Amino acid sequence: MLYQNIKPKLYLDTCCYNRPFDDQEQDKIRIEAEAVLSIIARGELGQLDILKSGVIFDEILAIPYPDKQSKVLNLYGSASPSLSYHQVIGDLALDFHQKGLGAYDATHLAYAKHYHADVLLTTDRKFINTVRNLDLDIPVLNPLTYMTEVL
Repeated sequence: MLYQNIKPKLYLDTCCYNRPFDDQEQDKIRIEAEAVLSIIARGELGQLDILKSGVIFDEILAIPYPDKQSKVLNLYGSASPSLSYHQVIGDLALDFHQKGLGAYDATHLAYAKHYHADVLLTTDRKFINTVRNLDLDIPVLNPLTYMTEVL
């Protein structure tokens, strides 16, 4: 069975941190936002380890709306300390990028893989679909799927 760890390690990509501040009029977005906030709350309670990286911080700083950027940074700040970058992460990211992932998605996946995350969470359907075609030992799931099928 996946997720054998007593305290699972999760890597949330930047889409997850943005989701609570996206347009909540759409049911799918609102439900995913609730799932993300629940996962983050479990991390704050020590039930999960939520990993974070410099690439997430860089993406957040690129958000063009100062109010949203501030809110996303605040939410991101609740994750554990940032993971260190190692050249192996760059090499993994390049390999994933050559297999069809965008640069940021490839880097998120490289961090998650290098730091042995039990799952990488994203709300990006294209990211999830692209990863399905790769032979990986780390699942990439939507936060809602994680909440309903794993927790």
